[in-house]
Amino acid sequence: MKVLLRNPKREVEVDGPITVHALLQRFELSPETVLVIVGDELVTHDRKLPDDASVEIRPVISGGGQAPPRSHDSTAAAQPTISGGGEAQPTIRGGAGQ
Repeated sequence: MKVLLRNPKREVEVDGPITVHALLQRFELSPETVLVIVGDELVTHDRKLPDDASVEIRPVISGGGQAPPRSHDSTAAAQPTISGGGEAQPTIRGGAGQ
């Protein structure tokens, strides 16, 4: 089977059938740090992969840190901001005319 690994990007041939869990062990990858995709389907770690499978292993990327504070120059003031947070409709503030 063809296995496309990211970070660094490389393609490796692996004999199958093999479970996703065993495949990850072979590359010394923790199941919590990657996503395994066969075709366009995200697969679980107990899935058995056939010898003719085309597999992609992508690192999990997370984020959600707080955005840096905005400056108060004229360029920033001209840009509208959208806020929500539990309201039925978001509120738009700022913009060129305000």
